[in-house]
Amino acid sequence: MILVTQRFASQKIVLTGASSGLGQAIANQLAEEGADLILIARRKTVLEEMVNRYTHEYHSNSTFYSCDLADETGVSQLIAYLTQLPTVDYMINCAGYGRFDFYSQLQTTDTKNLFMVNTLSPIAISKAMASKMSQQGFGHIVNICSQAAKIATPKTTTYSASKAALYQYSNALRLELEQSASNVLVTTINPGPIKTPFFEHADREGNYLTNLGNFVLEPDDVAKKTVNALISYKREVNQPRLMAFASKLYNLFPTFGDWLIVHFFDKK
Repeated sequence: MILVTQRFASQKIVLTGASSGLGQAIANQLAEEGADLILIARRKTVLEEMVNRYTHEYHSNSTFYSCDLADETGVSQLIAYLTQLPTVDYMINCAGYGRFDFYSQLQTTDTKNLFMVNTLSPIAISKAMASKMSQQGFGHIVNICSQAAKIATPKTTTYSASKAALYQYSNALRLELEQSASNVLVTTINPGPIKTPFFEHADREGNYLTNLGNFVLEPDDVAKKTVNALISYKREVNQPRLMAFASKLYNLFPTFGDWLIVHFFDKK
């Protein structure tokens, strides 16, 4: 029998994008370690099944809230619900999606919806939770960004822009909270491509993950690093290492970086 350390026993953790992919992998690990989760996603049936399983297997006091983060009114109602909770120890903004198309193929509605889910909603939630956590005297906000926030590749104009905006918002928010001595931490998780249903929507041709080969990350591995970052606080987590190194190289030598992207990292 494998004993799991209850590092998050009775900790109240809010998680968006919880019904699939990386979000579900994070939720599974946190539930196993004793967390009381508030799972947020659109698919109510999936969330209900997850909560029931956590209750049965881990005696969890988890619950869920069904919300479409592309709906501004729904997000406002979600924030009102979250701010009325007695306490929130961790807020993890994991929901997001992508569209891999040339700039000329993207419609204005595509850009608006993508920014609403990837940027504006997590920013609004982060703002509300930062205020709540500052008042309660503790808390930790984790925003799942992307290596695309640091290195843009062809066919990711809007996606890269949306993730870069969330990444820089998180960096500035971290500094403001540090200056205010609020005891509220901010972490960004910046993964490369992960083997999740994300690519069923983002890559309609279905070749991207195959072309990437060993660059593709497993969701459980990224989830483990994310969960560990909650305990041993890290400013940011970057995966895989080669992409993290490439982003630093890109800042130093942008022209050479463009060449590397076109010849090595553009697999769409």
